Amino acid sequence: MTDPRHRLPPVFWCLLAVVTLVALLPWWRNHGYLRDLYDYGLVITANGLMERGERPYVDFTTSIQAGFLGLNWLVEKIGGGTYAALARGGAGLILASGLLLPLMLVRRWSGWAAAAVGGVVTMGAAAQHTILWHNTLGVFTLALVAWATAVAPVLRKADWPWHLLALAGLVLGGVNKLNFHLVALAVALAWALRAGLTGRAGAGRVAVTVLGLVVAGVVLPLTVELAWTGASFELWRSNVIGLAAGSRFALLERIASREFLFAPLHDYYGKLVLPQVGLAGLVLTLATFAGCWRGATSSRPGIDRVLLGLAVLGAAAAGAALLATNFEIAWVGVAAWLALLVSVWLGFQPEPPGRVFTVGFVLPAVVLGAAAWWSAWAGQRSQFGYSAEPRSAYRPAAETETACAALRGLRVPPDVFLSLQAVGRELAGYEEGNARPVFYGPGLELLERFYPSAREKGQPLWAHWDTTYNEASVGRLREGFLYSETRRAAFTTIAFAHWPEALRTVLDEHFVRDQVGPVVARWRRQEDVPDRQVDSFATLGKLGGNVDGRVLHFDRRPLRATPTGSGTHLLGTVGEAGQVLLRVPIFRLRGVAMVRRMPGRESGLLQAHFKVIVHGAVPEDVRWSQAIELPAGQDEVKVPFEVDGSGKQLLLWVMQPGGQQRALLAGYRDLEITHAGEVPGAPHLRPYQSPEAAPEPALGASLFGDIAWRPAELVVRNGRPAGDGLELLPGGEVWLHTAGMVGEFHGRVTCAESEGRPSVARVVWYKGGRLQILQQEQLSRERPFEFRAWTAEPGGWIGVLVDVGEGLAPARVRVTRSSLQP
Repeated sequence: MTDPRHRLPPVFWCLLAVVTLVALLPWWRNHGYLRDLYDYGLVITANGLMERGERPYVDFTTSIQAGFLGLNWLVEKIGGGTYAALARGGAGLILASGLLLPLMLVRRWSGWAAAAVGGVVTMGAAAQHTILWHNTLGVFTLALVAWATAVAPVLRKADWPWHLLALAGLVLGGVNKLNFHLVALAVALAWALRAGLTGRAGAGRVAVTVLGLVVAGVVLPLTVELAWTGASFELWRSNVIGLAAGSRFALLERIASREFLFAPLHDYYGKLVLPQVGLAGLVLTLATFAGCWRGATSSRPGIDRVLLGLAVLGAAAAGAALLATNFEIAWVGVAAWLALLVSVWLGFQPEPPGRVFTVGFVLPAVVLGAAAWWSAWAGQRSQFGYSAEPRSAYRPAAETETACAALRGLRVPPDVFLSLQAVGRELAGYEEGNARPVFYGPGLELLERFYPSAREKGQPLWAHWDTTYNEASVGRLREGFLYSETRRAAFTTIAFAHWPEALRTVLDEHFVRDQVGPVVARWRRQEDVPDRQVDSFATLGKLGGNVDGRVLHFDRRPLRATPTGSGTHLLGTVGEAGQVLLRVPIFRLRGVAMVRRMPGRESGLLQAHFKVIVHGAVPEDVRWSQAIELPAGQDEVKVPFEVDGSGKQLLLWVMQPGGQQRALLAGYRDLEITHAGEVPGAPHLRPYQSPEAAPEPALGASLFGDIAWRPAELVVRNGRPAGDGLELLPGGEVWLHTAGMVGEFHGRVTCAESEGRPSVARVVWYKGGRLQILQQEQLSRERPFEFRAWTAEPGGWIGVLVDVGEGLAPARVRVTRSSLQP
């Protein structure tokens, strides 16, 4: 460093205290509150997993580095294991940044400039969060490394304090966040190479410095992470590099756009007081180049000025890249950009900077710092969320349920409080231990800490589609939702209730969505919800018609399958209103609207109003509507109807006058789709569905024998090839997609020569919620079941299904003749 006898004036210490206290004010105002649990919730979750003995990379997948998660775990553990302790980590980073960065700068700059610029970096980064956060810690370690190596670029004994700061920044940054760390390491290496190129250090000293930087910036951090987690290098690489890299490269192209200069690329956190952050970075960059031109005069000034141009371009490129690729409030990226430019000033302008520095760099930086401080004070980043409730209404999160005691020190909006309380009561009813058959989706991952689920080894720490959940992990989650007993429910916040298409279709078809409290959405398996029609064959027997019960969606004011007293059921209600959504595209629908007097009720005139509308249409698109009266002394009236659905989803309503006092049961039955639309995927008709067999030629060969015809798609569940046909084990199914085809085919089903009772086999045709049972028969060992299957309209699926149950023998299916063609 500079002469150790150099004494800092009291005015600097006063400035330093003021800057640090001002930087702490936003933390003091916001650290006990959260409007949303999405971001900080993942740290709370990780702390809980690590407390159980799990380790990042090995036990759970995370693109956020283990070192950062481990630091927060230690901070919370040392402080008492609560959210209040976790928040102290944020205050610690603000103090470290607010004190140390100006103390580094004052060795080269005037006291006011050092305090101002060091304070601006702190306001833009550390002050934006109320807990220790990897992006803000990344800016701090970047500044440590870039500034220390700018002043002391090669190893010298006299500069050991600077080297110690650089070492701390490299090791801490290396276990924290890779993108900030790689920039810091590149800057440190560049300063060492510049010292060699300009004659400030010999080749040997430069080589030793480069080796030391590689050891401190690569070997040590990687060794620490691998040793603590027990991960292999390949596993570390797939988590830290593989998950996040691909999703962010496209953002770099937008740096060259006009948009980048005048508005942040990421506007999740509301409008900034000064949104022209890209332009501000450009102005500071130009001021740095102009101000350092005169100082770039080593013994080889020509080389040094070329290096200055490269340094300024590199700082601008890296700063802009960090601003563009971090899903973070823009001030953090601006602080990183500023830290890189400060490094250029320190390295190329060793003398006290002049007017360009003051007017073109420090004063604009102070303006940016003031705007950043206002964002921190308002909590634009730390208090990001959707609740509009005033803080006076916030309630202690730890009081939601006893299991949430670790949230002491945190207050949340009343709608979040009520939702956590309601979800906690739901989850408390599940089996204790790590066996809750639930998935915690975006915004509610922290529930894993308080109500452990049946997590799989390697399951991502949090749900960020296309990042932590790539195509492979989304596929595994989809299989879990379809077939696993450990994925019978899912919870997310309503604000983040967005699923990839592969998951959304499964949840729409097999789960029921409802709401738990004001801000939480829940999906449950259909068979776990009372009054759901989850067995398609049972639904046809109960309600008549041909509509697959699994496409009936009941949300608010649901119609229920209610006995009519005459041996049948009605999808109806005795209340003032009820509805059911047919969640498939329908072109033609017919059915029966029915009203029936409840036993023991008055014999006078009763009435109900029926209507069928297009779901989601604005203005309301009514396709059929009728008021039906039940005359005095009559018990029942049925009215057939027919609807043109135009390929839309249809919503069936029933409404009754308020004064009938539940005397009338009104609803629908015998619903028949006569012209259906195609929907993707083979049908799922039963509550418990066997997994689909991997497609292989042997399946088709065993089913079709010598017949050359093949369907557009063949799906086999719980089946296997056999010599005389496709063998279906109990609960097995084979589906043939006849896309665009008409015609018929013939086949036979036989009972396998093995122990067990013969099963029941059904042959069906299915298309877009339209289920036609073509034939069904109790199998016999004495004779085969000869069947004929046909398409009720072009396309759809023809299926052969056998019953599920203990003690049933397998069945074998063989197609003997087909005339299906486009």
